[in-house]
Amino acid sequence: MTGGTLHYAEGWPDIKKIDGELAFRGKRMQINAQRGVIHGVPLSDVRAEMADLAEGRLLTVTGDAEGTTPEFLK
Repeated sequence: MTGGTLHYAEGWPDIKKIDGELAFRGKRMQINAQRGVIHGVPLSDVRAEMADLAEGRLLTVTGDAEGTTPEFLK
């Protein structure tokens, strides 16, 4: 996927400009991205995973971000 957006819940910021791969394996959904952006802050090595799509309650997102303190406080 190139230029994707992850909107995971109302009231939470979207992760935009995602460049990576999206995979569905059994009940699991996984995004492995080289880059993305949240509130203008560049992200790298992002992984978003929902272990059980049927339950759909917990999305785990990990990765690295680089920006200034005011950008993070948004």
